[in-house]
Amino acid sequence: MSFGYAAAERAAIERTYEDTAIISRTTPQTGTNKITKSVPSVVYSNIICALSKGSDKSEQTKAQNKIDYDAVVFSPPDFLILPGDKIALKRFGRSDPNSSIVYNFEVVGRPSIYESAKMEHNRLNEHLERDHGQIVVKNHKND
Repeated sequence: MSFGYAAAERAAIERTYEDTAIISRTTPQTGTNKITKSVPSVVYSNIICALSKGSDKSEQTKAQNKIDYDAVVFSPPDFLILPGDKIALKRFGRSDPNSSIVYNFEVVGRPSIYESAKMEHNRLNEHLERDHGQIVVKNHKND
């Protein structure tokens, strides 16, 4: 649903984003020895976003602490996020670039595309989701 002024609607949504993220992707690179290997490369840095945590399926046992939860990340639609991409999300990074709270995710599904303000917006699901932008990711670290 749109109110008729897409640029203003997008700006209003993006003003609520308090986090930043770095998106990395594995790319093939050939070394001087002519051997090609997969290497992580940053494809986007300092993109604004917002993290919203969802259901928590974490478990604590005597032997280990298993962290497993769903989250939603909202971001602008300008970025091509692919399955297998890694997301390093800096919590409150937009207002505090020196924030040391970083969550690491891996995208495990394709972003869903939604139309919002007569523009397409990606939506991430961590399993990671984003309503301005939705991507499914899995948290692989005990953050």
